[in-house]
Amino acid sequence: MTATDTWALRTWASLYVDVAFVCPSGCSVRGLSAADPALAAAGRALIAAAGRTVVLAERTRIGRNDPARFAALSDVSLFITDHRPSDAEAAAMEAEGARFRRV
Repeated sequence: MTATDTWALRTWASLYVDVAFVCPSGCSVRGLSAADPALAAAGRALIAAAGRTVVLAERTRIGRNDPARFAALSDVSLFITDHRPSDAEAAAMEAEGARFRRV
């Protein structure tokens, strides 16, 4: 469940978290994205409040671009996924700062 209303965004702006775990609907060399601009705003606020950001993304989200971009790959400390992207996609994302851990 994600809180996306004005109260949530204002609250996150006043907080600091050590690690933010985010689950974008899309992540590619263009960055992290969401289908809904409200979810993108929530993701942006959470990442801004965090010392480190960890992305949890299953295989169908890697290489996908949704309309609302909310973070660059350089904003992410680690991607945890169930499947490493193709060599070309992984190389492009790693060139932008992505690190992958497959579980």
